[in-house]
Amino acid sequence: MITVIFKRNSIFFELKKLFDSEGVDFKRKNNFVEFKKSTNKEGIVLIHIESEKMARTVSIEGKGCLKDMEIICLLDKDYKSFEKRNDYKIIYQPVVFNELLKIIENSIKNLMSNKKNSFQIMNLTYFPSASELFNNNSSITIRLTDLENKLVKFLIKKKNGALKSEILKNVWMHKKELETHTLESLIYRLRKKIEEDPNNPRILIQKKRKYILSN
Repeated sequence: MITVIFKRNSIFFELKKLFDSEGVDFKRKNNFVEFKKSTNKEGIVLIHIESEKMARTVSIEGKGCLKDMEIICLLDKDYKSFEKRNDYKIIYQPVVFNELLKIIENSIKNLMSNKKNSFQIMNLTYFPSASELFNNNSSITIRLTDLENKLVKFLIKKKNGALKSEILKNVWMHKKELETHTLESLIYRLRKKIEEDPNNPRILIQKKRKYILSN
């Protein structure tokens, strides 16, 4: 599914004819307010940037609600306030449709690759290679330290949970058991990042002496 954010009807209807002829599935949002209210913020987003105001909005929102999506920007011209991020695909007016289709095809391939290398943990999407968690509710990216990333990666493999001794051995790669408070400090730091209430965790929980990541 492609979400298109278009304000100007003339260009949108021209693009719609082309999409319909190629059987491309899409839905339209008139602005970022509509887009941010939508519950589905994944997939491909095609944005028509037709003013400095829109260019500024995309630059700001790109750090939040557009995170981890495939972004295609259709520009009328170069705008001073537009931040050209490396992960944006940029195409200029007038639209060369074959070029746009190639960009969409590559974006679909990227999405499929990312899904294979990500894990869902309740309302969080975990990207091991990037050491990041993405909060799907707040659209906030959570950066993980090396130890935090190793812990999350290990607990994902241990679906039935892991004892403190197992975590200390596998996360720190230490043969001798470390101080218990070393692990407890790491657990609490991670909970502060991912839990609404670290003192009453719902994501990283403990059952029968084992630490478990909730599904």
